[in-house]
Amino acid sequence: MKTFRYIYKTSQGVRQTAEMSAATRDEVFAALREKGIRPIKVVAADGSKANGEAPRVSRRVWIALGLCLGLLAAAPWMLARSGKGPSRAPAAAAPGREPREARREVLRLARPLARQVVSGDRLRIANPPAGLFPSAAERYLAYFAEPGRPLPPADATPPAPDAFLACLQTPLRVKADEFTEYVELVRIVTRIKDEMRAYLAGGGSVGDYLAELVKRQRLEISYREQAERKLEEYLDAQKPDLPRAYDYWLKANARLRSMGIYTLPLPDRLRAYELTADLDE
Repeated sequence: MKTFRYIYKTSQGVRQTAEMSAATRDEVFAALREKGIRPIKVVAADGSKANGEAPRVSRRVWIALGLCLGLLAAAPWMLARSGKGPSRAPAAAAPGREPREARREVLRLARPLARQVVSGDRLRIANPPAGLFPSAAERYLAYFAEPGRPLPPADATPPAPDAFLACLQTPLRVKADEFTEYVELVRIVTRIKDEMRAYLAGGGSVGDYLAELVKRQRLEISYREQAERKLEEYLDAQKPDLPRAYDYWLKANARLRSMGIYTLPLPDRLRAYELTADLDE
């Protein structure tokens, strides 16, 4: 049996408090109904639940407990971020797998770029690293990347047609931190591969396309050599006409530049004239 405290109002409206012993709260309500009393509230005198269960934990207590547990769980992360907690060594990559950053660099596809003079360090451009192009076929195509550049050396024979067909199936990639000159070179070779792919789709052969590359390169070289010879004629005359030679050098380079062919360097004699002309202006 437990002692229950109940509150009720008398017929005069006076609020009263009394106690009753019973097994459960329901028994208290039943006994009071028999007496004609309508209780306002019935609670256990010892503070436990009216039906004998243990006191119920309030919702606020549960919320506070959840917040405390959340703070405890987040404490290591907060300490590590502030630099006061124990540092965690970076997870080692699984065997045979590269870190995500390295994979991102390797998987960066080269976008096609039209044939043009690659800007930058000429020594670097003339000596690309061996790993820049994965296949011998792509390294051979790189000789034709810049319009008007010298043809491949005699010992640089083209690989078999199957090697070119195989390289067309694999896109070129560049690292994110690669030199700009090499990025441009790879992009131009990517464009040449696209051009070769279209040529083959039109019914041509690998050998025919390579012959077209050589033919185009020779034509571009001839334009540049013609401009060089004409400029030498102006400078080798008995009385060189430096203003006329300088004017031709400007016009010839403008024409070569419009065709994407690398321009003629300024001869030393015209360099001195250019400086004098600039001072006169």
